[in-house]
Amino acid sequence: MEYINSTKYHIEQLKSFKNLETSLKDTKQIEPIIVFIDNNNIEHIVDGVKRAKILTSLNMDIQKKAFKDLIILFKFILDSKEIYDSSIWKYIHILKENEISEEDIFSLVLKGRLKISTRDIWKLLNINYSSNIYNILTELNMDLKELILYHDVEQNDFISLLNLFKSIGANKNNRKDLFNLMSEITKRENLSLTELVNQSEFKELLESNLQKNDKISLFKKMLFNQRYPNMSKEIEVLTNLKSKIKTPGLKLDLPIDKESKRTNISFQFRNYKELEKKVKALQNLLNDEYLKEVLSKIENR
Repeated sequence: MEYINSTKYHIEQLKSFKNLETSLKDTKQIEPIIVFIDNNNIEHIVDGVKRAKILTSLNMDIQKKAFKDLIILFKFILDSKEIYDSSIWKYIHILKENEISEEDIFSLVLKGRLKISTRDIWKLLNINYSSNIYNILTELNMDLKELILYHDVEQNDFISLLNLFKSIGANKNNRKDLFNLMSEITKRENLSLTELVNQSEFKELLESNLQKNDKISLFKKMLFNQRYPNMSKEIEVLTNLKSKIKTPGLKLDLPIDKESKRTNISFQFRNYKELEKKVKALQNLLNDEYLKEVLSKIENR
């Protein structure tokens, strides 16, 4: 049997190799090794690589469940084991790579299995996975629902986008925020994603020696400034004014966002004396010239 990467997917996290070896010695093999037999009659392990290696080293018989049909194989895997969304597209990739029709993938593997709409399943099937894209998707650990967000992105732009996410180490939440901002900018300015990423200021940032978290934060800020230039200036003014407001013992949250106009002031106290102190601080805050200026700007938005 061969242990090849193209069909080697582990569905469950196994304990350490040593613990597994001990377990197999004590209880022998319980679950069969899942094997795919190709057209050249070569067996490829799909699930159970560690067990197969240990059983071989112990000279123990190996129980196998073999499949010659990929569709039936992956239908069996999806039906019999707990599969996460982030794993399903990997199986779809293999099926498409072996020229299985999209209709067969849908009707025999995905139908009734995914908790997404039929429309989204077809979006997923229409995404082209080159080897380059597939490797980056795996490295980013991108799940199914996120992948569907990019279904209508041109392939060159998709590669640029994935390389960007990889270079700055963006997690799922950051990727969604960045993509939304970039999409809005490209539509408004009639740019491609690749053209946007290759703008000099962005390239300079991405090639800098900043830490990944700093890169993400600064990149997002630059995109926000480009998407909302007027609001960005307003936010900068309000942020500078807020830094000058003296609020001892009070938490002041200004509505520095796109929609809200509500300002929040909160405080805590343990006894009457502390409450009295906070109320005096609140009275002093009402006379703060910077607060008056901030509230005036918020009111006149």
